[in-house]
Amino acid sequence: MATQPSEATQPSEEHGILKDAVPAAEIWKEEVDGQHYRPLLQAAFKGDWESAKGFLERYPASKTAKITSRSETVLHVAALSSQDLFFEKLVEFLSRYPAALDFVDCGGRTALHNAVLCGRIRMVKALVGRNPWLTQIEDKEGRVPLGISALEASKHREIVWFLAEKQQTMGQVTPLAVPLRLISF
Repeated sequence: MATQPSEATQPSEEHGILKDAVPAAEIWKEEVDGQHYRPLLQAAFKGDWESAKGFLERYPASKTAKITSRSETVLHVAALSSQDLFFEKLVEFLSRYPAALDFVDCGGRTALHNAVLCGRIRMVKALVGRNPWLTQIEDKEGRVPLGISALEASKHREIVWFLAEKQQTMGQVTPLAVPLRLISF
C-alpha cells in the first residue's frame, strides 16, 4: 500500500530550489498503487480551486508530485483542462515554489508547453509572467514553446507574438526548433 505524503515531507524552499520533497520512487508507488491523487486530478479538470487548494495544503508534496502515468504534475494537468481561472490561481499558489513551475513530464514538456499546445493565452501569460525562462526549455523533441506555437500559428497567433516578444525582451536568440520556411502567417 502506498504511503500518504505527510507534513514531514513538506518541501522547503532555499534559493528557489525545493528540498525535502517526496522521493520519486515513493511518488511513483503512490501513483501506481493508490488513488491518492484522484481528488486533485478531478479538481483540476473541473476547475474546483477550493478543493484543489485544500488538497495541496493538506498534502504539501502534491505540489510537485508526478500524479499521472505520463509523469505530469498538477500544473501539467491543469494546463490541459481549459480552466483558465483555476490555472491562474494554481500558478499564483505555486509561485512560492519556483521550481514547481518548470517540472517536465515524460516528454520533457513543461506546463507551458501544454498551455501552448492547447492555445491558452491566459495560461501562457500566467506562467511566463512568473518565470520568463520557461520559454527556453526544450522538450525531448527539441521544441521550445515558441516553436510549437509557430507550428500552430493559424490557431495560436496571439501566443506566437507574445512568446516572440518575451524572448526578444530577454535578449535570447534561441532557434525555434522548426525550419522558418514551414511557418506561414
